[in-house]
Amino acid sequence: MKEQLKFTNSKGVSLHFDCSTYLFTALNGLGDLDADIQFQKSPYQDGSTYIGTTFSEREISLEVTILGDDLKDVAKKRAYFAGVFNPKLGLGELEYTIDDISRVILAVVEHIPIYPASDDSRQDFFQTALVDLRCPDPYWRSEREHVEQLATFSGGLTFPLVLPTIFGNQESAAKSRIVVNEGDSATPI
Repeated sequence: MKEQLKFTNSKGVSLHFDCSTYLFTALNGLGDLDADIQFQKSPYQDGSTYIGTTFSEREISLEVTILGDDLKDVAKKRAYFAGVFNPKLGLGELEYTIDDISRVILAVVEHIPIYPASDDSRQDFFQTALVDLRCPDPYWRSEREHVEQLATFSGGLTFPLVLPTIFGNQESAAKSRIVVNEGDSATPI
C-alpha cells in the first residue's frame, strides 16, 4: 500500500511528500468527520422531528519530518516548507494518493508551521514540522473532473403568445446520457 501526498498553494507552488526530503510521519483527518444532526421541536411535541444532517469542515493535521544534509540545508528546506504552507495564501489543494486512487480537497492552512524545539524533533539532519489544514468543503473529489453534456433546449421563445406554443426544442435523443454518481452523497443536476 503506497501512500503519496502533495500540497499545492494558491500560487501554484507544490510540495511533494516523499522519502528523500519531506516525509509525512502522521496524517490525521482523512476519514473522521463530525456530523451536525438537525432536529426541530414543536410546542407540546414529545421528542423531536429529524430535519437533516450536515457535515462540519474537515480538519487535517500533518506531522512532517524535514530531512537535510546538515543544519544549513535543513534550515533552507524549512524556509521553503513555511513558504508553501503560508496561511495568507488562502485555499490550496491537497492531493492524497493511495495505490492508484487519487483524491483532492481544497484546504487552507490554519497557522504558520510549528517546529517543535525538543531534542527528539530537531537534530542537525532533520526537523519535525506540524501543520493543520481546514477544508471548507469536507468532500474529497476525483483528481480530474468529468463533464457530461446533457440534453439541452434551444430557441423557441417568441412572443406574442399564440397557442399552441413551443417554448423550446429538445435536442436529439442521441445526445441523451445516463450519468452515474460514483460519490458517497447525492449530487443535484
